[in-house]
Amino acid sequence: MEERGLVRQARRGDAGAFTALVERYERPMYATACSLLHSEWDAADAVQEAFTEAFEHLDGLRDADRFRAWLSRIVVNKCNQTYRDSARLYVVEELPDRPAPADPVSAEESFDLIRAVRELDDDDRTTVALRYFCDLKIDEVADVLGCPVGTVKSRLNRALTKLHMTLGTGSAGSVRSDVQEVAR
Repeated sequence: MEERGLVRQARRGDAGAFTALVERYERPMYATACSLLHSEWDAADAVQEAFTEAFEHLDGLRDADRFRAWLSRIVVNKCNQTYRDSARLYVVEELPDRPAPADPVSAEESFDLIRAVRELDDDDRTTVALRYFCDLKIDEVADVLGCPVGTVKSRLNRALTKLHMTLGTGSAGSVRSDVQEVAR
């Protein structure tokens, strides 16, 4: 079922429809939170809190077609709140076991990529996470971040160039493909 229909059903109290939305967006929201918080535990908490808030405030969503962007903004806000509240930095020494993504990106490459994304500065990391992990369009990323489309494009270009240099991969385009593959 399409997103708009699920949102409408969830607004009418259909828990199954909201569960379908959670299942659809849980992984990209978690990937976004992980890249922003540097902690698997805090990321899971932030995503859970974001889905809870989304469920409680679903009537506040003005456009059912913008659910993904609206949810992404909630996740980013929860991550920012967690980061401010914690007042500590997290050092991730070892990534947890996860299912390997489909080829052409191996599990080892995906972990390297996640580490590289975590090393980006806050603005670039958030922009990459929203664009590729949440699969938002550039104008949606701009709306979520409250900045011009040109700024989003510049951040993405800068971030992909940094990732390309850090990972030593074939091209910035291949880095873009790898980021998208890891997010799936």
